[in-house]
Amino acid sequence: VTSFAQALLSLGVSCKQTAVRIAAMPLRLAIVAVAVQLLSIIPSEAAIAFLDGQRWTLSSNFSTHELSDGHKCNDPFMVTLSEKASTKCPKACPYYVQNARAIETCSFLCVKAEDCEKWNPYTGIADDNLGICKAASISHCREFEHGEDRCKTCQGGFHLTSEGKCFLNWSISVPVVGILVLLVSLILAWLIDMARRPITNERGLQQGLTFRLLSKLHQPKEAGHARHIWPLTTNLCKQLVAGPGLCLHFNFQAVIIIWAFCVAIGWCFMGATIDSDLFVLGTKKFGTPRVNCQLVAWGYSTQQRLMWTKVYFTYWVYLLSFVGCLLHSIRQ
Repeated sequence: VTSFAQALLSLGVSCKQTAVRIAAMPLRLAIVAVAVQLLSIIPSEAAIAFLDGQRWTLSSNFSTHELSDGHKCNDPFMVTLSEKASTKCPKACPYYVQNARAIETCSFLCVKAEDCEKWNPYTGIADDNLGICKAASISHCREFEHGEDRCKTCQGGFHLTSEGKCFLNWSISVPVVGILVLLVSLILAWLIDMARRPITNERGLQQGLTFRLLSKLHQPKEAGHARHIWPLTTNLCKQLVAGPGLCLHFNFQAVIIIWAFCVAIGWCFMGATIDSDLFVLGTKKFGTPRVNCQLVAWGYSTQQRLMWTKVYFTYWVYLLSFVGCLLHSIRQ
């Protein structure tokens, strides 16, 4: 009887667990459906933001679009290659701010000064000269004034000025400079003392100087003449100064220099005849976040447009270098 009761109890527990699993299946399917729907959202229409340290829920209310007919206040837009760098925000909201609520890195808005921190908690300072919302730019500052480019508390070893900037304390810099001056003075005194010491072993000094002179490379000995040191105008690519190994080595160095010069001339020729952007690509200076996004967009577009020039240039450099190495080996 006991065994039969235990079997019935086990069967009841199993049925209950199965019923719970079946009842939970619609909920699981609903969760999976919601997740798939969120993942299928177009990135340009999705956005997230910080609110009290937490991410906002994905929503199309903060969607970012490409610029079409000028900037509007509190209207997110994407900085692309088509946007002009001279475009300004409206007077009602004259500051550009990088949109921290958006997934896209190059999402910006035109906002008022009081809304800078609302869209990006790290750029709460409105700069009238640049027309952007920026972060504080004072070095060695521990705590900044809220909404101002002024320091409130400096780091250790620095003092705060009336302009809100941090400078090094003289109480730290003076001892450091004094120690450095003392070390340099001791080294100079030691060198002067060594130079002014009297010669106590004239014979040993002359032997050392003679050995040093004989260790230098000299020209071949001629009858009735003393051996002279090779002049600086000696062509080491042709003259056997210290055997054929040194001559071969300097021939190789000369070929490397000529090869590098020819490669540079070839690249300059391509830049002058194909597109002058080959000289500028990768050398433009960065600036504000908006300018950086424009620069990245231009650089990517230009790189893709001129990629064929780099491929052909690399191909011909490799081919001509291989042929040149063969010819140089035959010449050697």
